[in-house]
Amino acid sequence: MKRIVVCFTLLSVLLVACQLAGTPSVVTPTPPAARPSPARGYCGDGSCDGPENPQNRPADCEAGEQAIDFSTIIEGEVRCVDGETGAEFLQPAERLRVAEVPIVCRRAGSETVDLRGAQVELWTLEELGPAELVRQVAAAGANLIILRVFDYEDEPNPGVYFRTEHAPVKEDLLSALLAQARPAGLRVFAWMTTLNLPWVLQEHPDWAIVGYDWDKEQYTLAMGWYRRVSPFVPEFIDYLKGLYQDLARYDLDGIMFQDDLYLGDNEDFNYYAASAYFERFGRWPRIERFYDDKGNPTAEGEEWIKWKAERLMEVAREIMEAVRSINPGMEFGLDAYWETVLEPENGRKWFSQDARLALESKFDYLIVMSYHRSLAKEDGLTIEQALDLLGLMTKSLSEKSL
Repeated sequence: MKRIVVCFTLLSVLLVACQLAGTPSVVTPTPPAARPSPARGYCGDGSCDGPENPQNRPADCEAGEQAIDFSTIIEGEVRCVDGETGAEFLQPAERLRVAEVPIVCRRAGSETVDLRGAQVELWTLEELGPAELVRQVAAAGANLIILRVFDYEDEPNPGVYFRTEHAPVKEDLLSALLAQARPAGLRVFAWMTTLNLPWVLQEHPDWAIVGYDWDKEQYTLAMGWYRRVSPFVPEFIDYLKGLYQDLARYDLDGIMFQDDLYLGDNEDFNYYAASAYFERFGRWPRIERFYDDKGNPTAEGEEWIKWKAERLMEVAREIMEAVRSINPGMEFGLDAYWETVLEPENGRKWFSQDARLALESKFDYLIVMSYHRSLAKEDGLTIEQALDLLGLMTKSLSEKSL
């Protein structure tokens, strides 16, 4: 199966906006340099991104602000058709064209690259209803709906929106959408969480990821912008496989892994993770051995970072294999942070994400959170410069996928 790289600059209309002391504190080296904030969860910053929308963050989002939609190119010269005017034009792969209307691009003399996705939040489906949502998506020129099928952690009594015995079921909205999308010829992906499962942490608080708090100089449970379960807990991975197999029983084209499949530069010191590290390397993980006094990874730290990235992809492969045992044709996409593409070393250090490793791990799509407005704000760029960087992302990933 040919792997395709996809960069989304779709700022989807989203719903929600923006613990315990562990082992004794130790004297630590200087924390790693501050990383750019991920494009979610930062409220009042004047930037409309992540889970912010005009309804929940009017101060950051202008009413009526819409997603920008574009098709991505893998390699070579492409022939593009403007979805509004029908005008055709050629362009090199390294320069993406972005417009307020869909632009469909095909590689010259090659197969069609025709994936135009709308990432849909649950509140949009509930507000419009499945039939109207499908009508609007199709009218916009998209051919794929990526529907969130789980609750964010701060929603009341979080659960999922498909049939399963492995998690609290709020409502089977996935079936309702599929009943309308299939007759309309639209593809459907389920957008599903991986490590951020609040109902699991409620029952198993000791399964939480443990991170080192640089300010308090102590190990702490459930750090990060998602409260996540450690990917080193064997019982949890078995649970995840069962949960995802229930998704596999739907008439889906694919599943997109939520962007909670990451480990920060100060995570994971959970007992299960520490035990696995000891079994692999014959020593216990200690933060002071992973970074020097300038905050740069030591040789041991680089080894730890690589080991964590490999574990995340090992978990992903186990989930995908479990799903494909039920539905062999299921495709998979991984939500990736833009740093993972443009700044690979930082992507590995900050998120334990490795683009090449992901493409080697049987993912069909790498879906990059290339939110151009956030990128421009974080790096002090113009919008045009930020869009140029999106082209570099696509070219970089194309080279990794060949």
